[in-house]
Amino acid sequence: MREVVEKFDFDNTISKLDDAGLLFKVLERFKNVDLHPDIVDNATMGTIFEELIRKFNEALNENPGEHFTPRDVVHLMADLLLSGDEERIAVKGAARSVCDPCCGTGGMLTITKEHIVQGMHDGQGNLVKPSINPEAEIFLFGQEVNLETFAVCKSDLYMKSADGHDAEHILYGRTLSNDRYAERSFDYLIANPPYGKD
Repeated sequence: MREVVEKFDFDNTISKLDDAGLLFKVLERFKNVDLHPDIVDNATMGTIFEELIRKFNEALNENPGEHFTPRDVVHLMADLLLSGDEERIAVKGAARSVCDPCCGTGGMLTITKEHIVQGMHDGQGNLVKPSINPEAEIFLFGQEVNLETFAVCKSDLYMKSADGHDAEHILYGRTLSNDRYAERSFDYLIANPPYGKD
């Protein structure tokens, strides 16, 4: 968990906000915002996150596709990835590994796992497609080069699993120059290069 806090660089950000006289103003804006999972579900939080990324990137004149993949695209990718493999996944005691070598905040990993063990739900929580095997053990692996998105991914996975085993398998670094999983093989590999990049 310490690695997450360090990668978020909270101390430096808090110091900068305080030096600029903005820390109180930022805290004031968020004091009445309730983002508890009982109030804001994961799908809505993902939409909020994507919208914030889009707005900040527009303000910086950057391509938002460099930082996220739309959730509808991820659901389609997960369906295509698992298509034809349902019988193999549905067996009792199934254990599968999924890797995203440029995992960002981990959306592709968690959505793939959800498709297997929880099924697919629409934005209102209605079941659209049943789970393949709610008892399957799905192990997630990823690598990310961006400090902040690495920290978001790792902290999200710490919150989603009681023992944090998926979070432990998210590693920091650039896959192309330092593939930290080069010696491993996985059942599934899901990845999407950033939109708008050559």
